[in-house]
Amino acid sequence: MFYAHTSAHGLEPLEDHLRFTERLAMRYGETFRSAGLCALIARLHDLGKRTEKFQNVLAGKENHIDHAIVGAWYLNDEYFNCAQHYTDDAWIHALCCAAIRGHHSELCGRLISPSLDDLCLPDDDEYDIPLNSNGKRSALRDASEYDEVAAYAQSQKLLSHLSDGDYLTIDRTNPEARMLYARMVFSCLVDADYTATASFNSQHEPDAERVICPDEMLTKLHQYRNSIIRVAADSGKADLPINQLRNEIYRDAFIRGNGPVGFYTMTAPTGTAKTLALMEFALQQAKRNHFDRIIVVLPYLSIISQNAEEYRKAFGADTVLEDDSNTEFPEEAKLYADRWDAPVIVTTSVKFFEALGGNMAVPLRKLHHLANACVVFDECQTLPHQLTTCTIKMLQALPEYFHTTVLFSTATLPVYAYRRTLEHFQPVEIIENVKGTYQKYDQLKDTTVIALDSPMTYESIWEKFIGVDQALIVFNTVNAALGMYHYIQDSLGSGSVFYLSSDLCSEHKQEIIRLVKRKLKNQEQCFLVSTQCIEAGVDLDFPSGAREYAPLSSVIQTAGRINRNGEHPGTFYVFGLGERNERRYPDITYQNESQVTEFLASEYGGLSLNDLSLMDAYYKRVYYGDREAGQDSLELQKACKYADVQAFSEQYHIIDDKNQIIVIVPYEQLSTEFDHLSAELQEQDYCISKVQMRSSKKIQVSRYASRKNMEFLRRHCHALFMRTSKYGERIPLNWMIADMDNIYNPQTGLQREESTDSFVL
Repeated sequence: MFYAHTSAHGLEPLEDHLRFTERLAMRYGETFRSAGLCALIARLHDLGKRTEKFQNVLAGKENHIDHAIVGAWYLNDEYFNCAQHYTDDAWIHALCCAAIRGHHSELCGRLISPSLDDLCLPDDDEYDIPLNSNGKRSALRDASEYDEVAAYAQSQKLLSHLSDGDYLTIDRTNPEARMLYARMVFSCLVDADYTATASFNSQHEPDAERVICPDEMLTKLHQYRNSIIRVAADSGKADLPINQLRNEIYRDAFIRGNGPVGFYTMTAPTGTAKTLALMEFALQQAKRNHFDRIIVVLPYLSIISQNAEEYRKAFGADTVLEDDSNTEFPEEAKLYADRWDAPVIVTTSVKFFEALGGNMAVPLRKLHHLANACVVFDECQTLPHQLTTCTIKMLQALPEYFHTTVLFSTATLPVYAYRRTLEHFQPVEIIENVKGTYQKYDQLKDTTVIALDSPMTYESIWEKFIGVDQALIVFNTVNAALGMYHYIQDSLGSGSVFYLSSDLCSEHKQEIIRLVKRKLKNQEQCFLVSTQCIEAGVDLDFPSGAREYAPLSSVIQTAGRINRNGEHPGTFYVFGLGERNERRYPDITYQNESQVTEFLASEYGGLSLNDLSLMDAYYKRVYYGDREAGQDSLELQKACKYADVQAFSEQYHIIDDKNQIIVIVPYEQLSTEFDHLSAELQEQDYCISKVQMRSSKKIQVSRYASRKNMEFLRRHCHALFMRTSKYGERIPLNWMIADMDNIYNPQTGLQREESTDSFVL
């Protein structure tokens, strides 16, 4: 008898594992009409375990054996003899082979004009050769053993039940949809395999998937919203005009939520309580279209917990899964997190797109749960230009092929139709009268926007706030924000001015936001100087503020923190710091878009931030005038053209972390945790584990790895390493831990050398 796994409970027969995996994969694939295809690859994925070498692995006699290649090889071999089981389009063949080949590692290969070379299949006469960079060798002893394995597979008639109705037919001119389909099928296999293995190890049947109960959840949502309205009434704020506008937006969400599966947008100003309106839309969609779950995607860690907590208040903790890099799951809950197995998922755009556009097995495990769901993207304007076209095309495939509704939500919806490759992108708008909504909001806000012509200094900016007790001032770079912070501090002292930037660890940022909120509520003197990390999702309400010229969406987001509830007249300045040729920006794209904003301020004689014609003019100029902003990167376009899954994943990154260094810092409020970790790392020869990486999230700072930054950090920090299990050597990481308390300032965070070329957001 051949076996698949060994555990404390004994040996698992291979046939039991294959049939269990097949059953699970079929169930997952049924959600997008691919049960037969998923069943096929599930039955073949561990065919290589019917070999002497792999059975020796279970017995502890061998290691580094590649069993996955055998099933892919068999399927490829049989393809030429059983082509009637496939369409004449060879991409289905490539998809299946690639999924089986990579189920323990990654999905590779081209899905247009596929080549067997892309799958790293060995030649007929070379059965025992290195197959990958890890040095794994084929599980096959020789040709005769392959014949034995093939004979078994043929006796099971594994290819006979695959018919034309067992997989999706996707137009060959849509490579983005094809790559997404390949990932979805791969996801079903990986999840089924991992779940079946976990079930054997625990000797428990997998729990039933947790899905939405729309009627029950709608009742809870309405009860929660009514409680908020009662609190507002008790405080005398229920009749504020802004609350009436919020009610109208909520009504529109309800109406459109009763529509068919599709691609929708919600374009509504900042501060109009979209969080609950988005959930109303999603639940109505789930009720009408029988969805299993809702996935809410947010761009910033700062707003993940905020939104997740609000949904937990409405629905209860068991209904909402918060999946971000800061969340630590207990062992019993980790399975649900890895699989996105919950009625409501709140996650980051990094996590989401890691699955949507990646190729690694573990992140892709959750992807099939996008089928039969409502996916909500809040603050969608944060999607990087170089990824926009391919991302939207993949998302368009969700309603077309996977019975999934997609919703883009923003206060500054980019006019994607101006991009050369998205001319026909026409989603359904939720808000009945977008123009009227913005006009009404502009009147209610009663906030004067003043675009300053002359180049400003710290002194001239500060003069605008003489006689003002509370203000928000936002800059494009850390250095500029630091300069303003110190200038105000010299004028007022340290008790009334606060600072936010990427130099602060996450726990420190949250503490400052809590303190600022308290001062604003108590009408105490409070000035906050920040980079753009304050812009989206942070619920602050200042009576006045200022923003350095930036991309229009950034300016509007900052303006949304000024006079948020329209309770008093507000003033908002937009300025240029220094002469134009002296200004500094994070990158060239940011600079180009900032200059478009400044140009339009001059053309329009100011900035009316709630004027939709201004937004339209801005995006038209950005997408037509800036080649990089108007299309995806050339490398990504090439990967899309050939549906090259691996090349695509290598280029598809929401955050470019290749030039980032992570520094663990001694933030005073968590000094005990830092001291404990520092002692552990010293004992471990500064080799850090994945558990320690996750547990230190609250005291981590990301810093751009420029030459000057690295020289400074090396003087004050210890480099960290990862120890390999194979040989025990230390592999360098882009991680450090501070070795001096004075490297982290309690007001401004991780220290930096004075520099004129360090322009970090």
